[in-house]
Amino acid sequence: MRNPWLTASLGVFGTSVLFCAGCASVPPPDPCAVVIPQGCYTDEEIEQMPILDRPDRPGHFVGNAIRRIYRWHMGEPDPLEGP
Repeated sequence: MRNPWLTASLGVFGTSVLFCAGCASVPPPDPCAVVIPQGCYTDEEIEQMPILDRPDRPGHFVGNAIRRIYRWHMGEPDPLEGP
């Protein structure tokens, strides 16, 4: 091929298709497995809770950071570290 940009873009496209195909075959994670120490709550139950009492959840960076800073400041252990 004479155009290096076309070659590079086709390579990136092909690689992304392969990565997406690999990710699509993995079963979805169990949403309750992440918050085992706190139990499994529905979204409505979590929205009713104060932010400091909510369980840490993946993808909720701001809320998780607020709870970790609060626990660190108050000297409380991290719930995922165990006893």
